[in-house]
Amino acid sequence: MMIFIAFTMTAIVAVTALAINTCYLELARTELRLAVDACAKAGIVELGETQNDARATARARAIGAMNSIAGKPFAMLDILKGTYTKNADGVHEFIPFNDRRFNGTVNALYVTGPDAATGAGKGTRTTLMSNVKFGMFMTSCAIRADHDVSLVLDRSGSMAWDLSNVAYSYPNDSNGPRSRLQAYFSPPHASDSRWAAVRSSVDTFKRVLTRTPDNIRVGMVSYSSNFTFGACVSTEVNTDLGLSGNLNQLLTKIDSIGSKPIIGDTNIAAGLQAAIDQVSQGRVTATKTVILFSDGRKTEGGDPVELARLGRQMNIVTHAIAFSSQADQALMRDIATAGGGKYVFANSVSELDDAFRKIAECIPSMLIHGLE
Repeated sequence: MMIFIAFTMTAIVAVTALAINTCYLELARTELRLAVDACAKAGIVELGETQNDARATARARAIGAMNSIAGKPFAMLDILKGTYTKNADGVHEFIPFNDRRFNGTVNALYVTGPDAATGAGKGTRTTLMSNVKFGMFMTSCAIRADHDVSLVLDRSGSMAWDLSNVAYSYPNDSNGPRSRLQAYFSPPHASDSRWAAVRSSVDTFKRVLTRTPDNIRVGMVSYSSNFTFGACVSTEVNTDLGLSGNLNQLLTKIDSIGSKPIIGDTNIAAGLQAAIDQVSQGRVTATKTVILFSDGRKTEGGDPVELARLGRQMNIVTHAIAFSSQADQALMRDIATAGGGKYVFANSVSELDDAFRKIAECIPSMLIHGLE
């Protein structure tokens, strides 16, 4: 019995030691996972807020210094900035900034650790028979979902037409029918004009974006043509709203434009160029999107299809919405195709509302990941 008890106790002690060491290693592994994830997340948040590489790196290292692994201070081995993207085969991949495949959008930080010089993630555990050395190494990639969006609205004279889908048909005001000339130089009807329909649909667009967890900034550009008649003045393009996270400003600006006569022809290229310029000067961490709306045909200006193609080469996606039977559907479809975006045609107020909702839902969303 004594011999049996001796062997049994030895086995129990060995199993206990193994369990304790396994738990210790798992604890160190968990500490290391939390440390590299915290560094990556802190760095990408700082980069998104400040757009400054040095500050992002410093913030990540500061958070790392607050952690310890296996009783030793943690320090990162390296921090890389780049883009986290989905390949054609469906596999997600981190592409570093200096890689030839990098697409120009810095939306991720890739952290590796620990730093071998600090010894963090390395240690020695005593087993029943001897001392055993161990080492761990982990990586983490944090992705920030930033979006810079430019909304491009047609404010040519046809946007004051009514919702009958008939050319040159204007809503009646409180005093009854008006001549075309009177209607042309009057502000668009507050509820029965195409401009009112756009206002309602942009409100839907705003509400969809507000529900997303992403960091979205939206600007607004409007286009028409250079035209002056008495006190009525129209310019071919206005940057009405800079990129802002306050989406309520969209409706305020649309109301302001609609308080005056909407006149002029349709220079789609001018509006598209201003929108491309706007988002291209946005945040380096943001994906860039242009949403082009028109209810008519191009009457002047350059080639918007070529502009959309050039924008796509700058990693700017252009979506297109055509409204009414007077819209040039073929042109708008070609713009969306060249811009790598979605084309939607709307022939009624409800369809227009649905079109803006679909486009809002097309804006991609990303989550933060820890990758080992």
